[in-house]
Amino acid sequence: ADCIYYSSHFHPSKTAALMGTGNGTVFWEPLTGAKPRVIEDWPEKWCFGVALTPDGELAVSSSNTGNISVRNLSTLEQVWQTTMGTVMSLAINPSGTEIVVGTSLQSD
Repeated sequence: ADCIYYSSHFHPSKTAALMGTGNGTVFWEPLTGAKPRVIEDWPEKWCFGVALTPDGELAVSSSNTGNISVRNLSTLEQVWQTTMGTVMSLAINPSGTEIVVGTSLQSD
């Protein structure tokens, strides 16, 4: 199926990429031509943010309704989750200890 990729992040080994799509699915896409794996399948419409920890072991993804999930790439076990406003982008600091989130929250 065709889909729009809204976000991507290359693994440190440069052999695969984490890809967030416009239909809410997050893929682990090997650059070797092997079949992609589904990491997350958000019921929402968009996945605007994906990131990997510097060691390439954890995948972070977000949905347009503010869900954020951290999964172990080897086991796909969810190791952390939270919800906040509309997540437009995210990144992980160089030490891999904090997630930086860009939202569309507005203050009064």
